[in-house]
Parts: sequence; C-alpha cells; structure tokens
Amino acid sequence: MSLTFGTGRRGVPGIDSNDLSGAPSGWHPASGDRIRIVEQLGHHAARHGLDPETAGVLRGFALDNSGDEAGALATEILGSLSRWDHWPAEPVASALAQLDAGGDAEDLHPKAVALVNAMPHCVRGWLHVAEAAMDLGRHREARDAAEQALRLRPGQVRAAILASQAHLALGHFSEARRAIDIALATAPGDPEARHQSGLVHERSNAPRAALSDYRAAARVSDERQHWEAMRDHAVRIDAGDAVREADLAVVRLAPESALAHRHAATSLEAAGRIDAARVHRERAHALAPHAADAGGSTW
Repeated sequence: MSLTFGTGRRGVPGIDSNDLSGAPSGWHPASGDRIRIVEQLGHHAARHGLDPETAGVLRGFALDNSGDEAGALATEILGSLSRWDHWPAEPVASALAQLDAGGDAEDLHPKAVALVNAMPHCVRGWLHVAEAAMDLGRHREARDAAEQALRLRPGQVRAAILASQAHLALGHFSEARRAIDIALATAPGDPEARHQSGLVHERSNAPRAALSDYRAAARVSDERQHWEAMRDHAVRIDAGDAVREADLAVVRLAPESALAHRHAATSLEAAGRIDAARVHRERAHALAPHAADAGGSTW
C-alpha cells in the first residue's frame, strides 16, 4: 500500500474531508475505508510525532471500533509509539503493509521479526512471524509466535489456527486440539478453522469426525481445495456418499477438468447412476481424448 499525505479538513494529514465528521474523539468515517485512515495516521505519527489531534483520532478508533481491525491497529499504534524512535526509516504502518502484501518467507521472516522487536504488542506482526516460520519449517518458533499473538489478543482466530498447525507439526495432538477449539469457539463457521480441525481429528485417529469437519469447511467456503481435501479423506475411509458429493462439487467448480469428470463418473457408477456417469465419461473424453488430464488437478 502506498501511503501519501495531504491535509484534511481538520488539519489531520492524509484524510479526505469526507472521511471526518465531528470531533476527533469518538468520530466515525463516513466511508468504510477505516484501516487506510488509521495506517496513514500511524505513518504520519511515526515520521512527525504524535500531535494532539492525531492522537485524539486514533483514540477514537481504538474506543469506537474496538471489535474490528481498524480499532485493533489503532490500539497497537498508540501502544507502540514510544518504540518507533528505534525504527525511523521504516514506520510500523508501512512495515505492516509490506508484510500484508506477502512474498517469499525467507524475505518476510526477518522483516516480521524486526517488526515485533520494535513493536512487541503488534498482534499482526506476531502472526506474520508465525506464518513465515511455518513456511520455513520452524515449527517451534511458529508455535511461540502464534501463542504470543493469542496472549495479546485472546480468541484471535488466525493465531489459534497457526498455533494448532504448529503443534500438529510437532506431534502435539492435544495442544493442537486445544488451540483449534479456541478458533472454533470464536468462529465456528470459519472454513480454515474447520479444515484444521479436520486435520487434527485425522491425525488423532478420529476419521469420521475429520470427515465432518472437512465437509463443513467445503460447504461453507465452496472452494475447490476444500472439496478436494474432503474427497481425499473420504476415499481413504471408503465414504462413498462423501466422495460423490465432493466429485460433483469439483466438476461444478472446474467444468473443464477432464480428471474431475472422470472422478464424477466413477463415483456415480458406484452409486448405480449409470446415465449420469456416462455424461461425465463422454465429457472427460472430449476434454482430453489422449492426455491423462486437461484440467490441471493434482489428485
């Protein structure tokens, strides 16, 4: 995100006149782009110091938007200003924007570590450390970073998922279950949390519970990756109805995949639905008469 600054109606840099109404304390922007406003205010404060008006606006966000990301970021900024003098060339708001943009874990990891060293109360920073560490196979570091994020913000769903993933990679099944249950208590319909819960159940020798979680994740997200994960598990435990449900969902999402049509044909044949299976066999042949798959699946 590129952060630029003008002069707003009330002299707060970077804020459009349409974004401000009323006093700095307790105000709400007229438009919905609250995170952009908080990032710009934080960037300005990092470079130029925290003037009373900017501080009032940030406090208003921290109080009035405490349940959303803008309020959380405002709280982090206010709590960390005293440390910004150690990082004058890389304001915290800009660093977060760079990390949020993603990239190679080898490049992101040292930036995330530098961020939390300068700003130890930054939940998003600890999440970035955990994600990069997981990608690099540093599971203990990922666990520690995710659990620090949970200590700073109990119930944070992404932190709980990452903690569960790290514990599972370390073979700590009960800790992985405890962490993912935190995520599910906060967001029972979150597909990533449901998928992770399925992984924990599967590794803990609870295959039917795992299937239930994989199915929930697939139905909520309706994403091909979740349907394929459900299918893979259903094949392993010989759950024909679940295989068929997943196969038909993947065909709907990837109608040009010959492999998806072949899978659908096979599962429909197993259910005795021969005519429907024939339609998919013919479509698979039309898409890839000579190749194994023209659709690009990795099953």
